[in-house]
Amino acid sequence: MKKSATERLSGIIESNEILKDIRRISSSINIDAVNAILLARRADQGRRNGFTVVAAEMRVFAGRLDEISRALLNNIRILVVNVSAQSKYERMSNFYRRLPQLTAGQAGPTVAQVLERAAVLHARRAVEIRRLITEISAMAESARKLCNNSAALYRNARVEVAYLPAYRQELSMVADRIESAMTNSSKKLSSLLNIMREFTGE
Repeated sequence: MKKSATERLSGIIESNEILKDIRRISSSINIDAVNAILLARRADQGRRNGFTVVAAEMRVFAGRLDEISRALLNNIRILVVNVSAQSKYERMSNFYRRLPQLTAGQAGPTVAQVLERAAVLHARRAVEIRRLITEISAMAESARKLCNNSAALYRNARVEVAYLPAYRQELSMVADRIESAMTNSSKKLSSLLNIMREFTGE
């Protein structure tokens, strides 16, 4: 059954919260990566080692994830505006469709004209909403693939920890936190994709 604009709006609001969570996760990955770089350099007396290189790549990953999340949030905001307008149209058209039955005289043609103009705007918004959903879904899928492909980073981090025994425990904890953050991001992006599929009724 096709969802109303109001029902779909609640899904979009949930999407907004998911993306805010992902931005918080990318920020925490960046902080963990910076701490890991400092620890690794201290462990290796300031020299650039394998863990430092991996941690620097993690920072690049976190920056890219944050960049995609910001773009997604922007598209979600535009989507909210369009779906809110759709919801308003649905309420208005339901009201006006009942009006001719209650009002005599020239109200009928006026109501028909109002509904016709509103329907044109509604159709344009529907096209824009479909475009946004397609774009949001593509970006979310791209971000999810980025998370999945970056799994090699924390596996490499675990390997590099073995070469820095002085800070093995601390660096292992950092690698664990980053692995957890990447997995969490991937799950949240999957949830976002499911919301977009529900939105389109797929």
